[in-house]
Amino acid sequence: MIKIDNKTNIQLLELAYNELSKHDSIDINVSKGLSSTDFGLIPALIQFFASWYNKTKLGKIIFNLKSEKELTEFYELDYIFPSIVYCWSREIVDANGNDLKPQLKLHNQIRHDKMRRQIEGGGPKVMLSCFDHLSIKNGLLSAFYTDGIFISNEMLFDYAIGKSIRQATSLNFNLRNSNLAPIYDGIIAVIYELMKNTDDWGRTDEFNKPLNPNARGLFLKLHRRKRESFSLSVEGNEGLKNYFSIENFEANTQDELYFLELSVYDTGIGFVRRNVSENFKSLTSSNQVDIVRECMVKNITTAKGIEKEIKGQGLDRIMRILDNKGLFWLRTQNVSVFRNLRENRYKEDTTSNDIELFDWFNNSSSSFSSLESALGSVITLVYPISNTTHA
Repeated sequence: MIKIDNKTNIQLLELAYNELSKHDSIDINVSKGLSSTDFGLIPALIQFFASWYNKTKLGKIIFNLKSEKELTEFYELDYIFPSIVYCWSREIVDANGNDLKPQLKLHNQIRHDKMRRQIEGGGPKVMLSCFDHLSIKNGLLSAFYTDGIFISNEMLFDYAIGKSIRQATSLNFNLRNSNLAPIYDGIIAVIYELMKNTDDWGRTDEFNKPLNPNARGLFLKLHRRKRESFSLSVEGNEGLKNYFSIENFEANTQDELYFLELSVYDTGIGFVRRNVSENFKSLTSSNQVDIVRECMVKNITTAKGIEKEIKGQGLDRIMRILDNKGLFWLRTQNVSVFRNLRENRYKEDTTSNDIELFDWFNNSSSSFSSLESALGSVITLVYPISNTTHA
């Protein structure tokens, strides 16, 4: 049995993948607590549930609850709703083996309605999830789509998703109205590029066959903590320690820092398999990172999307926007890599060989950990927000 509880973090999630690889059938036991503040953990958990669903023939999700009333608290965990909808065909029970689906349907409806109207609440965070295997009405959100068509005009896209940006920065009114303003357009552009990328690439397999089930989404969260807390949370990870070092960011008068986590996930076939459909399982981790690098070069592909736009500019544009500010992390297939755009600056007209990516666990740009395979992709961006005002 794999446990998801208040101890779960990115490191332990990779150990769970190791356990998953040993079994054709294994249960997931979910507790209502999740204390880790790891950037990217919420979408990484959705990715894990999707990987479990696709890698095992049997196995059920067990909610470790004492009463039905506790289900409301479970749904406050942002990964629960997308994971449950994706894994709906599996058994979902309580600790006594009782079927929870009748009660879960009501909670799913409530959560979907909040997403549809962008009124999630629950603090400065937002989860918006699309499900391609459901009807357009139930599967696609108006934050990204109009009548089932992705909103390709960025001005209209800004208008459609503005409510969620306000929700994710609701912790501090002055922060949103003054310090967020200079970077607002960049944040909209990043969300647009990443969600458009999932619409272009994350809905079908390598044979252009629609995926069923399939989930794609956006998670935004404003992280506000003492400077020391950020440093302690990445202890042992040299790459992240360099990013959060004292000299990099100016804290407010309470010695607090603000970072916006911007994560986009999809449960498609991932960067590697999308670009090397044959014999992709034989690729080394270094080979896979090379493929990711190629995807980060501007205009690397001339493939056309549903509305005939040229693809291939998204990740390059994101690197430009993050230059000298943010952190980029990607977990796909067997690799987990990052780039500190304060240290490793964006350069125009680079080739894939010029793009440095670093292993999430050993901080090397030449030796990459070979992890257990994960379904789809998770991209997490850490975006600093100036906080010159009092909290």
